[in-house]
Amino acid sequence: MQSNLIYIYENKTDVQISDGFDGTRNQIVYAADLILHKNIDNVLYFQAKNADQRRTPIGNKSFTFVVFDDRKGYEGFLIQMPAVVTDAITGKFRVTVPEQYLYDVELGKYQYSIRMNDVDGSSQAVYTDDNYGVRGVVDVRRGSAPLFTPSDTLTFDALTDLTDVVGEITNVHQNNALHTALIKFDDAAVFTGDVTVEGTMDNITNQFPANVNFFDIATINFVDQVDNMAFNFNGVYSGVRFKQENITSGSITELIYRF
Repeated sequence: MQSNLIYIYENKTDVQISDGFDGTRNQIVYAADLILHKNIDNVLYFQAKNADQRRTPIGNKSFTFVVFDDRKGYEGFLIQMPAVVTDAITGKFRVTVPEQYLYDVELGKYQYSIRMNDVDGSSQAVYTDDNYGVRGVVDVRRGSAPLFTPSDTLTFDALTDLTDVVGEITNVHQNNALHTALIKFDDAAVFTGDVTVEGTMDNITNQFPANVNFFDIATINFVDQVDNMAFNFNGVYSGVRFKQENITSGSITELIYRF
């Protein structure tokens, strides 16, 4: 029998608030980076202290947690979340960053700050780094599940005659067995024709060279098709492409593909 340890604890960070009295006696010496993991709701706990490094009441204060990418200027704001005061007497508050807020945030290091708001509408700096810095570092990391991979959207050339038209090509660089495609049709006319999925095992890199050897994986026949259609196929390939053939009516607006 195997026995394994797991650890569950609060991700608590000390921050310093100027209390107006000898506010420069102590400084934060070391501020650890905050860590946000994808695929989960991240709960961050904060402890407010004064210049004597003692817990300080936060009374009627409210707090706002902001994550931003300083390299993008004013367009770099990524997350802005209100904090919840959990103990006003001892100066404790927490911030919850839901997992969906990190869907479009790339892995890496960003900056964060905490703004303290008073009842009169004024705001005050909360020191999160040494030398009275108001910017800390937050590290966005992989979470407990695979990262979301966006689908590829492929468009076909406009049908000018009834000859075969080959769609755009997408490369496959992962050993995933399941492939999913969604075909969308033009509403102006019913679609009659075939869509063939082709694969290759040739050694390719970023682009398909002209002499790649393709083989058929599956062919789907459509007759008077109106509704969009999704289908799956399995296999490990170095590349996949889609081809529309034998079109007698209608057209395909786009094909959404993921693996």
